[in-house]
Amino acid sequence: MDQLAYWADELRTNDVAPGVVIKQANSEAAQVAATGPTDPTLALTKGLLRTMLTEYSRAVYAKVHGGDVSVHIQLAYTLANAVHDQLVGVEAPLAARGCDVTPLLTS
Repeated sequence: MDQLAYWADELRTNDVAPGVVIKQANSEAAQVAATGPTDPTLALTKGLLRTMLTEYSRAVYAKVHGGDVSVHIQLAYTLANAVHDQLVGVEAPLAARGCDVTPLLTS
């Protein structure tokens, strides 16, 4: 999530080409997809995060090509909020099992 925040900031300040941000968001989505969580909550959030990153890349693509950004960015934010809502209730039990989800809650 820190990487996505970095690239989004770079895009906002025109310090990176949109294509780079699209590539990075899709790369992060692939990294998430490659994980294999055994915890049910993490398995659910895996799909939400992957789709959120994909929708963010679609929003950037739409902006570059004059399309409607709002649908994609709204879905990305909705999914980010859903991930937060799923993880906030299980943060302590996951931490007790050695899984720190704090970075996902503070991004």
